[in-house]
Amino acid sequence: MKKYPDGWTLTIRDVISREGGATGQEIEWARAYERDQLPSGTRYPQHGDIYEVIAPLRTTYLVQYDAPITTSGECELPIGLRIRVDNDVGVPEPLSVSAAPIQSPRFIETIVPADVREHPKFAGVRLSVTTRDLNARCRLVTE
Repeated sequence: MKKYPDGWTLTIRDVISREGGATGQEIEWARAYERDQLPSGTRYPQHGDIYEVIAPLRTTYLVQYDAPITTSGECELPIGLRIRVDNDVGVPEPLSVSAAPIQSPRFIETIVPADVREHPKFAGVRLSVTTRDLNARCRLVTE
């Protein structure tokens, strides 16, 4: 069974950013295409895995609040930072996961302004990290 049409080269980002959106079928094709682009031997992250950053890694972060609001931005994860995959993705081969920096108040201070960190409803930071980056720019510390 074909995973996606011949000639398909669109990623999930490509299909969801198109005018008019994307169908569920197109998202599945894009997901399959992206998985096929990963190197053989790629290890897919699992809930609870701990990784250490070994090469500069640019990613997206999400500031969480104990309220129905959030903010986000991009940051570079410093070498040596440890992160824990903190979501049960429900997908056996996730292309990206949510992760939390481990014992990293100084890292959080560099990306989240003081007025946000001091907000009474500030609840932390989550990182969106791709499977590709976890395999290429991090090392698995514990499973």
